[in-house]
Amino acid sequence: MRCMPAYLPKYNLKYCGVKIVSVAPANKKRGLPTVLGEYLLRMRKHSN
Repeated sequence: MRCMPAYLPKYNLKYCGVKIVSVAPANKKRGLPTVLGEYLLRMRKHSN
């Protein structure tokens, strides 16, 4: 499993995210996808 952070403060300070990807090479023999992933987007909270 791999995680790739996605945070671009230059463009938007309200949100940050992470893409989570897993690779299952054995799935190819079963006719299933070998790469599975999802993206989690979160809103940043401030305590003022």
